[in-house]
Amino acid sequence: MGGEFNHIGGATQPFAAELRLPGGEATAWSPTLGGPAFLVRPAARDVLVGGAFAQIQPWAHRHGLAALDAPTGRLLDWDPETDGYVLTLLIDGGRLFAGGNFGLVAGQPRHHLASFATGTGALEDWVPGVSEVVRTLAARGPSIFVGGDFHSVDGQLIPDLAAVDRDSGHALAWRADWLDVFRIVTALAVHGDHLYVGGPLYAHNPDFSMIRNFLVDVSATTGAWGAWNPVAGPPFSTDYQIDTMVAQDGRVFVAGSFHELGGAARNGLAAVDTLTGHTTAWDPDGGAPPVDAREIQALLALPDRVLVGGLFSQIGGQPRTDLASLDPVTGAVQPWSPRLDGGVTSLCVAGRRLYLGGTTMAEGFPRVGLTAYRLETAPATNAIAAVATGGGSMLSIHLTPSSVSSRATLAFRLAAAADVSLEVFDVQGRRVATPLPQQTLPAGEHSVDLRVDGWSAGVYFCRFTASGASLTRRLLVDR
Repeated sequence: MGGEFNHIGGATQPFAAELRLPGGEATAWSPTLGGPAFLVRPAARDVLVGGAFAQIQPWAHRHGLAALDAPTGRLLDWDPETDGYVLTLLIDGGRLFAGGNFGLVAGQPRHHLASFATGTGALEDWVPGVSEVVRTLAARGPSIFVGGDFHSVDGQLIPDLAAVDRDSGHALAWRADWLDVFRIVTALAVHGDHLYVGGPLYAHNPDFSMIRNFLVDVSATTGAWGAWNPVAGPPFSTDYQIDTMVAQDGRVFVAGSFHELGGAARNGLAAVDTLTGHTTAWDPDGGAPPVDAREIQALLALPDRVLVGGLFSQIGGQPRTDLASLDPVTGAVQPWSPRLDGGVTSLCVAGRRLYLGGTTMAEGFPRVGLTAYRLETAPATNAIAAVATGGGSMLSIHLTPSSVSSRATLAFRLAAAADVSLEVFDVQGRRVATPLPQQTLPAGEHSVDLRVDGWSAGVYFCRFTASGASLTRRLLVDR
């Protein structure tokens, strides 16, 4: 039997089934199609099935949470069924924290927030008890910061932003030092002692001398406000939607749906200085006006690229459908151009794989809900290898930068002759030095001296370019 049905013969058998005569009971035969079957032709050993489906596979019931084998995508046995949906996941200290809109997990009361041991997947006796929806999570030391649209945590009146003890699950005394007219927290990012909070919020202090819209910086230890204030516009504006944020290297990458941020035109994507709140020069669109109803819903900052996903058809004047790779220093669009359909709602890197959620098609193949790409090293046709030394320390550009105070030696090796240049940028995206103007160099070992006397302390980016391929790494100047 084939057709458009999900239940037949007393069983759940989507679109195709075998029925036992004369009673019509369904047998165990079930190809579990992904769409209607219009043709069923039994033969001696096989059954030919045709129709409007993109996949045939054994489906297994999972509600809210599932675990997949990373190399193969095979569904694992872990099944902590929720009675609602999960909106955010956080892995911290060997544990998995899950937040969303649910009341039960594995049959146990867990209101909107739960934790699991990552080794066994066992549900833990960690019960903060959040009254309504949890939309975002962040961790710092013993604190798990919880953001969303709720009124109470652990039986205490704590609206929309709270800190929970990662061991006991009880609400901490920490409070954001604000009053509000309206607030929903949709994004959190931690950078040192700073907790950056984003969402459709309007907040003020008691005497209205400080007002914040959509983005707020509060101390992760005291809850006190910082001076950081990228959105100084009117409250309750419909022009801003903050979906996600990542804080890295003195910048907060902010993504969502907006056309201006920190005093500069930006189309749903911006990098804001963590101290001043001013938008940096990092701009994938180069100041061009918006040309589509772009919404950036996912953001991932890696050492050699910034990956952005969402709903869009172009970025930086180049066609990109729902996923793009950007230069971490300038925001320029990198060559990688995957073919996707259905939008990207989340991004994650594990090992050398990039996982994206929300797609329906990838590279012309069905990939409903979840897709994986092999994440190659940023293109480098000449296999650049580079190190920087200074003050007696050595830094591999491929690793975490060390600090220099006066002079650095940047060494690199070319596998073949190449047109090479070396530029240094600050976190604002401004070029501060060009130690090596573009020139043709032979294969082999090379070095360049870089003087940092007079430079302000902070993070800088050294970008090597060789025959069009680039390699960007961080350099820390310390005083």
